[in-house]
Amino acid sequence: MIRLHDERARALRVVAAAGPGAEALIGQLCPTRRGRASLTIGVLSFVSKRPILINRARPLLPSEAYWPEVRSALVSPIRAQERPMGVLRLEATRRFTFDDEDVKVFSILGEQIGHVIERARALEDAAPQAGRPDRPVGQPGEDARGRPQAHRAGSCTMSWRSR
Repeated sequence: MIRLHDERARALRVVAAAGPGAEALIGQLCPTRRGRASLTIGVLSFVSKRPILINRARPLLPSEAYWPEVRSALVSPIRAQERPMGVLRLEATRRFTFDDEDVKVFSILGEQIGHVIERARALEDAAPQAGRPDRPVGQPGEDARGRPQAHRAGSCTMSWRSR
């Protein structure tokens, strides 16, 4: 799952998810302000700019996981130039799935995703100046040949625009 920071809502918004019922999660908000929701591992990872790894023998509580019977979770910040942009969250039902090597790999992936998003937003912001239609990245539209753009890749539903 990918959550990006929505500055207007002051929350992390689900923009991509895979798994059973993933479509229902798209658009879901988790406030980043102080309060009960700020204790979630996604918000803690976002605010601290550090990955969080949870491995348990028993399933995580429903308030800690998106899917039932999850025993392992890894949340890594998505950032560009040390500026947090969101979080990448992985969950697994198998015990002790993630380790320190996974933390390293997904931390690098989080930085790469952050740079890609930053670049896409910069191109989008420049689009009206270049005479191209102003259409947010990841929103319905047409490609250069007038064909509808696809928004689903396998079982992963995505919507990248969240500022």
